Amino acid sequence: MMHIAIVEDFIFDQEHLINLIQKNFEKHGEMADFTCYESGESFLEAFRPGLFNAVFMDIMIQAVLGQGQSYCQRILLDDFYTRKRRITA
Repeated sequence: MMHIAIVEDFIFDQEHLINLIQKNFEKHGEMADFTCYESGESFLEAFRPGLFNAVFMDIMIQAVLGQGQSYCQRILLDDFYTRKRRITA
C-alpha cells in the first residue's frame, strides 16, 4: 500500500484527486492511503523523510507560502534523492 500526501487548500479538489488515484490503483489491484493537508505549513509540520510514497502539491499554494514553497520543494527533493521514489506534482 502506498501512503500519499495531498497538499491542496480546496476540499473538492482533494476529493477529486483521491477519486482519480483510487480508480487507477483499483484498476491495477493496488491500494493507497491518503493524508490531506490544506496548507503547505501543515504539510511541513507533518513531513518526515520516507513518510510518503508520493506527494501531490497544488502549485498555486506557492502564492500563499512565498519562501515556504521553495523550502517545501527542497525537502521533497532531498527526500527524493535519498529514497528515489518520490513523486511531486
